[in-house]
Amino acid sequence: MTAPSAPPPGPLLDRYRAGDLRALARAVTLAEAGL
Repeated sequence: MTAPSAPPPGPLLDRYRAGDLRALARAVTLAEAGL
């Protein structure tokens, strides 16, 4: 998965951040499940 070096400007910023947080939470959950 590739991500832009900077979040897109404008109203998409909140959606981008929300997606970022969801992806991070999913990664943490998977990491904990793998332990």
